[in-house]
Amino acid sequence: MRAVLSPAAYRSAWEKLELGAMPIVLYVEEPGEPEELAEHMQGNELDPWLAAAFKLIATPPLSIDLRLGYGSTSVRALATSNVLAVLTRDAMTIREIDDPIDALVGLLPDAPGELRAQFGAAVVDAGGRRQRAADVVDWSSNDGVTQEALKARIGSMVDTIRSIVEK
Repeated sequence: MRAVLSPAAYRSAWEKLELGAMPIVLYVEEPGEPEELAEHMQGNELDPWLAAAFKLIATPPLSIDLRLGYGSTSVRALATSNVLAVLTRDAMTIREIDDPIDALVGLLPDAPGELRAQFGAAVVDAGGRRQRAADVVDWSSNDGVTQEALKARIGSMVDTIRSIVEK
């Protein structure tokens, strides 16, 4: 499954579902407009798949996020166990995924130039509190790190935060 919404429709859906604060990496300031959400509605309700995806994004047991700068534009993304949300200036795309690390690393461009990205991770502890990893994984298009090495570094960060929470 896959859905593409305008940032305003995304905000409107978030508010309709009463999900609380948006994840900071996916935060949209502009107010939602209900009419922009119409194509994702089934009667008075949001499409069930999209509603479930939003709820998972709102309270994921594990999330990995990406902040990727493209100069004046940027890409922000959050991956959970099986959902990827990607926010650009013009759209919010939500789709099913098999592997959150693969999905996020797959967003990195193969473009020359000085591009930088940062990956972070968070888990929910036994008390229901969100715990963020103390460190992030930095990436630069000029650092020569292979995708496999980058995936291993992100996996290590995820394993570290999981082990801290499980103690």
